[in-house]
Amino acid sequence: MSRLSFSGSEDGAALLEFACVLPLFVLLLVGVVDYSLQIQQRMHVTEAAAIGAAYGSVAGNEQNTAGMRTAALTEMAGLTVTATAFWTCSVGGAHVSSSSACADGTLPMQWVEVDTSATLNTLLAFPGIATQQELHGVAVRRVARRS
Repeated sequence: MSRLSFSGSEDGAALLEFACVLPLFVLLLVGVVDYSLQIQQRMHVTEAAAIGAAYGSVAGNEQNTAGMRTAALTEMAGLTVTATAFWTCSVGGAHVSSSSACADGTLPMQWVEVDTSATLNTLLAFPGIATQQELHGVAVRRVARRS
């Protein structure tokens, strides 16, 4: 009668180790790919806002909010885009009306702001991580003065 011995043979040990590690490796790989796609989409959303604001900052386009939205959507389709124009007397200052004069007697500076947002669905559902991420991009640019 032969006796079963576990200490003498290592046949199949590498295959068993590979079978145990493979699911963890695939899960890690999918997580990295999912996070990379989220970073890429976030960059597109931010870039779309910058493109829309760049369009609006050209003299003559500052009130063309439809053109700013269209410019933003050329970068990434499916975005929610909001474009606005406003005036301030100083960088980061309170909004004023276009016809008002600043305290130092100068005309207010005109700005455009483009806000973009999109919803990203993750590839897999991971515990503790939302399956949908809301991505936002904001760009503010000063309008070039006409000479």
